[in-house]
Amino acid sequence: VLTVCSILHGAKCKEVVLTFEDHGQLIMPTACALGAMMEIVKWNEANPNWQVTRFKCLPAGKRI
Repeated sequence: VLTVCSILHGAKCKEVVLTFEDHGQLIMPTACALGAMMEIVKWNEANPNWQVTRFKCLPAGKRI
């Protein structure tokens, strides 16, 4: 789950959920954080008007 804020409209923030598969491996929090980095970079390149301010790893379908 990413928290992103608009570069054009500074006070406008939202949450974005990215999902990626672990291909049968048990994802530990550190492995999720490392895998998430690549997905965050891809998302950031596709959404240049938004800045990622925070992220957290959660099991699919679970949000806190």
